[in-house]
Amino acid sequence: MYFNNPSYNSSSQNYFSKPKTYKGGVMLATVIEVAPISLTSYDFDKDEYPSIDKMTKTFNVDSHIIKCFIRGIDSDDMLSRPYLLPNSIPISPRNNNRIPKKGQQVLVFLSGFDDSEFADRYYIGPITATEMDLNSILFGGSNSTQKTSFIDIPEDIAKLPNAKGVYVEYDKDYDYALKGNQNADIVFKNGEVLIRSGKFVTSKPEEFNQTNPSYIQIKHGFNYKQREISVNNVVANKINLITYDGLKQLENSDISVTKRDLKTNTTPYIDDIELNKILEQAHPLVYGDVLLEYLALLEMAFLTHNHNDFGLTPPIMKNPNIDLFVKEREKLRKKMLSQNIKII
Repeated sequence: MYFNNPSYNSSSQNYFSKPKTYKGGVMLATVIEVAPISLTSYDFDKDEYPSIDKMTKTFNVDSHIIKCFIRGIDSDDMLSRPYLLPNSIPISPRNNNRIPKKGQQVLVFLSGFDDSEFADRYYIGPITATEMDLNSILFGGSNSTQKTSFIDIPEDIAKLPNAKGVYVEYDKDYDYALKGNQNADIVFKNGEVLIRSGKFVTSKPEEFNQTNPSYIQIKHGFNYKQREISVNNVVANKINLITYDGLKQLENSDISVTKRDLKTNTTPYIDDIELNKILEQAHPLVYGDVLLEYLALLEMAFLTHNHNDFGLTPPIMKNPNIDLFVKEREKLRKKMLSQNIKII
């Protein structure tokens, strides 16, 4: 596959002559820098390379732009400083492009200039061998399934019994998945979406986590009592339902749920410190059926008690408010519990 760059003929006919195509075409490349970098991170001579400052700024414009070293191309082999390399631009749309990490392998497409030093570059990747190695680099087996690889082919995931469920490609109802580099993904199935974190045991990507994965299951078309319904299941060790107004009502609370860290250039929303505060300070949810049991006992004690010290029964039944309570209590019990939201 080649990217052709037509050569424009300035004659009166304004036509394009035969395209020139770089002989390399598609090349395997190693990522050596990922934008953005510090503009002062390289020490270069602006007098010797007057265009470098502009190149570096261009590199910083887009976080998806990378610089790749292609071994065997003379212009790359001669360079000692990566900022001199041409920018490599993603082929995939940026809203669906996985930014490769330094040291990973990508395929680079070269445009049709004969001199690769001035050829536009486009990349797709990173290259990985299996679903278990989404973070791997060249010497970590990223291309171990390729004919030219010097690293042994990895184990067949389908033959790893404990991995069943981790890599949904091997589930019969699998449709499509968006995978993070680490232990999380979004899985699409027939009438179902799973948002998962902790799908495998920590540091054991070949072992399905049956103990405490955190996930949201969004399901439609479930047959319940002869009726087709939709169901959302939120599963984790701890579940927090947080409202901004609720945060304001917590006494002496300084919890932040939209946290940004300008020093580390991260936006965790809720970091570990804030999460600990939430787990300690948030109000606990009531088990409705247990609350009803408690209220039933309280009701019985209220309506049947007597004043033994004076040998008198309480005159509660003569009170019109008590009469109303006795009359409405059964109906209120049925209305008190939600039939659509349940907790365990």
